Amino acid sequence: MHITREQAWNLFGNEELENIHPFKLETQEGNKVEGYICKSKRGYFKGPLLIVEVNGDEVLQYVQSMPKLNSLNRYTPHLGQKIYGLLKADGTNITIFPLLDKDGECIEALPKTRNMPDLNKGFEGRYNESVTEEMINAVFEEKYSFSYEIYGQGIKKHNINYNALGISLSMDLLTILDKGKSLPFERTRRIAKKHSLPMIMEGYQLETVFSKEEPPYSIATPTEEFLDLYSPYIKQEAVFEDGDFEAIFPRLKKFFDLMNLEATRLGHGTIIEGLVWHWGSIENYMIKNKAYGVEEGTKVATGISGNEVRMALLKAEENIGLDDRVTAIDYALEELKEDNPKEIVETEEVRKKIMSAYRRMTREMNVTDELKEFAKAVIAEVGEDATDGEKMQAFARMFPDKKKLSGKVFQVFAKMR
Repeated sequence: MHITREQAWNLFGNEELENIHPFKLETQEGNKVEGYICKSKRGYFKGPLLIVEVNGDEVLQYVQSMPKLNSLNRYTPHLGQKIYGLLKADGTNITIFPLLDKDGECIEALPKTRNMPDLNKGFEGRYNESVTEEMINAVFEEKYSFSYEIYGQGIKKHNINYNALGISLSMDLLTILDKGKSLPFERTRRIAKKHSLPMIMEGYQLETVFSKEEPPYSIATPTEEFLDLYSPYIKQEAVFEDGDFEAIFPRLKKFFDLMNLEATRLGHGTIIEGLVWHWGSIENYMIKNKAYGVEEGTKVATGISGNEVRMALLKAEENIGLDDRVTAIDYALEELKEDNPKEIVETEEVRKKIMSAYRRMTREMNVTDELKEFAKAVIAEVGEDATDGEKMQAFARMFPDKKKLSGKVFQVFAKMR
């Protein structure tokens, strides 16, 4: 490559050299791509790329990844700005970006997951099922990176009960990225409308009301679409007013908690995470406004719940796989930092908890693979048409030292009927 790792490090900016990794890949259309990925452990963007070679030609293309969502204390809107609250979807982020040749022409629209140069193989099926011709055409025409969230029914590794909400597998636009920035929300919405791109539901709008008779005050109003979706779970006033708009954020957190409480009473579990607020006329800023219960989880002595740890590892499995223990654990740590203080996540207790969960998950995966191999061997011996009883007799005869696994092997046969 015509750019060294050290040169790429300088181009990425305020990063550590150890976070810069070279990559090579061949796309579905046969384009050969080389470059560097920044797997930052503290940065705002999760896995931006610097592409330096395409099909043997020298290029220089920066590909931004979906930025980390911040809390209110990091960025504060100015009084009078209109703020849009999009639902915080519980899924996996996929960014589709334009691959540019040496002449700056888009030759392919490529998907990537966070902290990866391309799409994790475990998500190829869902991506191919969800991506549309309009999504691809938008990349070619606009030459921007489009950041989507895949979520809904059929994704079992997340917390929201999308079955109760009737939300099928969806791939909706979060924001559009260009030159290190997120485009203003209203511009993103215009581009989405132009290309018929589905967007994450807008749940709330927050704006400031000015009057000659009284001081300005802020009001947060739910959209009709939000009320239609969540009406079975809303038992309180859903409109919030306050002289200080920042005071509305904790009130919404509590409101979302009460919605989840009602959903739990109905046997539906968690049905909402919260909102992501978007604002800014030149650059789009995004801050998360999660329910207290979702944000905090069921905390243990370390401050991190076992469920949070498992969810972080499941995200690691989806995006990078669990084959490399060190990489998977580092990925899980970064996921946990999204919603927990760095000082808590980086304790030895939390690392031990992740290690324990990792061993348990990989052991479960290995046991499942082993059971499938036993089942295949038995079927090869007695045939697919044999009864379950005949198969179990064959299993006992062929694997006398695996008697303790008989119940689980029987379940495998039952699923294979």
